[in-house]
Amino acid sequence: MEKREIKIAGRPFSVELAKNFGEKSRGLAGRKTLGENEGMLFVFKRPAFPIFWMKGMAFPIDILWLKKGKVVGFEKNCPPAKNIWQTKLYWPRELVDSVLEIESGAVAKFGFEIGEEVSLS
Repeated sequence: MEKREIKIAGRPFSVELAKNFGEKSRGLAGRKTLGENEGMLFVFKRPAFPIFWMKGMAFPIDILWLKKGKVVGFEKNCPPAKNIWQTKLYWPRELVDSVLEIESGAVAKFGFEIGEEVSLS
């Protein structure tokens, strides 16, 4: 996958871009860890209400909902699914054009808030 740098409120993260169906479907599932200041950015051609789940995940994450270069919402400390029947679904409260998955606790650690500026290099 293509790698880029994204900044949230000026804080840089090295992210992999999930642009096609296969990359988006797989996401971070099957990986053992996600490094500090690393993540995955899901990019959508049109604003959408994407649904995310934690099936196949080995570690918790924070999810940031992004639209027009701003954070419009987030989910903190999303735990891995124990099994398919206990899989929680996550979706934004408004249309978004991208979604960022980062290490669990990063939203709180860096004090990210709704309205923060987001830039992709």
